[in-house]
Amino acid sequence: MVRAPAMKDPTFMVLLVSFCAALGIFLAGVAWRAVAGRERSVDEALEGGEPVPPALPGSGLELWYYRPLDLVWVGLLCLFFAGLSLAGAWAKERNGERGGKSAAVEQVEQAEQVEQAEVDDSVSEVEEGPEADGAGEVEEGVEAEEAPAGTMDGVGAGQVLGSIVIQVFLAVLTAMVVVWRVGLARWLGLAWRGWPRLFVIAPAAVVSMWAFSAVIMGLGYVSWLQGLGVETQQDTVKLLKETADTTVLVLMAVAAVVVAPICEEVVFRGFLYPVARRFAGMWPAVIFSAVVFAVAHSSLVALLPLAMFGVVLAVIYERTQSIWAPIAAHALFNSATVLAQVLIRFEVIPVPAT
Repeated sequence: MVRAPAMKDPTFMVLLVSFCAALGIFLAGVAWRAVAGRERSVDEALEGGEPVPPALPGSGLELWYYRPLDLVWVGLLCLFFAGLSLAGAWAKERNGERGGKSAAVEQVEQAEQVEQAEVDDSVSEVEEGPEADGAGEVEEGVEAEEAPAGTMDGVGAGQVLGSIVIQVFLAVLTAMVVVWRVGLARWLGLAWRGWPRLFVIAPAAVVSMWAFSAVIMGLGYVSWLQGLGVETQQDTVKLLKETADTTVLVLMAVAAVVVAPICEEVVFRGFLYPVARRFAGMWPAVIFSAVVFAVAHSSLVALLPLAMFGVVLAVIYERTQSIWAPIAAHALFNSATVLAQVLIRFEVIPVPAT
């Protein structure tokens, strides 16, 4: 069978370009606000008026306590998330090149191997008789002990726990950058009296994301990425489906449903977004924080949906001025994903064979 050469996985390059584009949008917003603020100050000076800080139209968020020095921590966070994500994508790309195959090519090869095995079995039965069957059983037994390529069995509880510790550590460090200037409750809007609205906001956000995902899938987004040889499952989803370690499964569920919503929202919506909002304006900040959030997950197939989810979460935070709202939406979204994968794993939800 003649097979077309495998395409190079574009994940690393797309993540890098996306991060650079987000950074460019943020810097353009900063430059625009600086020029607009300077022009406004000159006009007020000519008119004899008192110069005032640049207006923050439509923002209910308190942004007065953010300083230019906060941009240093924003930069360090961005470098950390982008570096970690790009390193992971680079490692996968190198491993793929050493293996010389993409996910699509692996499927073709597996089909060829099945066909060849059937031919070999037929030949061995004719040429060697009963002895060949015994040899075949030994070989199959040896192969059964090898972990299939692409599985997540090598991921242990220690690695998942380490990821949880890193997320908590970054959230705590981020809080320490801010809380010496303003109280934690005031910074994150923890005393929000509109909390009953969470029962509407969170489901609405999740349903909107499901609708968005359905639309892009209907337009052939996933099929297109498959044709490029891109892995179409996030590592976390694959781990939930494949791990045989119950401890890992429980830790993954806790990380996805509890740790990630709290820590990621504190970092991305609680700090990254409002600092960018303060110095670049609302929409540059929304796009910047959303794309960095998506890139941090190191998955090309999830890049567009997660960027859209980041936009939704930033707008929710902007409108409610409380971190509880994006945390609730994030937690509900992850909970639905985890529940679906667990039900599929234990065959409660039937999935057609592919």
